[in-house]
Amino acid sequence: MGFGSYGIYVTGMDLTERKVQILKAIIKEYTKSAEAVGSQTLAKEYSLNVSPATLRNEMSDLVEMGYLVKEHISAGRIPGPLAYRLYIKELMEEQEIPVVSEVTIKQRLWEERHDVDQLLRRMVQILADESQNLAFIVTDGGRIYHAGSVHVLRHPEFFNIDLTRTVLHMLDQAEVLASVFERVMPEQEVGVLLSDELGINGLDQCGVIYAQFTLPYGEHARMGVLGPMRLNYARIMPIVRYFKRISDELARVW
Repeated sequence: MGFGSYGIYVTGMDLTERKVQILKAIIKEYTKSAEAVGSQTLAKEYSLNVSPATLRNEMSDLVEMGYLVKEHISAGRIPGPLAYRLYIKELMEEQEIPVVSEVTIKQRLWEERHDVDQLLRRMVQILADESQNLAFIVTDGGRIYHAGSVHVLRHPEFFNIDLTRTVLHMLDQAEVLASVFERVMPEQEVGVLLSDELGINGLDQCGVIYAQFTLPYGEHARMGVLGPMRLNYARIMPIVRYFKRISDELARVW
């Protein structure tokens, strides 16, 4: 199949090592800037050791393969859902949570261990603060908790009033939130839903990092961080995983 050193083969298409490096650079730049990435930016900011002309050719190939999307108003390219899925599954290196942050999070949650409602309220607020994105919790019983709406306005994607309205409306509808997770694997520790996988019209530019966890008396719940598809997955996925771990620990002592 002609794999590069990454040995990647996704949806029947193999990528050379150079294409993988270009894809990683574009995802990194787009996550940071929220602007379509052009060949000149890649050549200047990243040590790819190829000319802008070669970069343009490789980027055109990646568009044809479905990994990149060409923006109509820009000469640059942005990563599509297929690129992010590949990145999350094969290329991403997760960032470690600072020990001081872990200790602080655990202590603040432990303080509310005797009151489930207060615990979930605090949990979703801390999750929003730590991720710097919109966070939510939905229980099997239909309770909804959310925090971090202010972070929505940090992202230019949400300058689109229709998108913002759809997101905020969803947070008030337990059945809509529950429907998002109908197709997820229950045994998955931390998962990601991208674009059309969310199953909600109007959220094709969004992503959700989620985890399922246990409440007292066997009730289950799901926590999630919602943002633009260019979420910083390497930083936020370990945070969500840590919250799940602490939540499951607390459930065992209730």
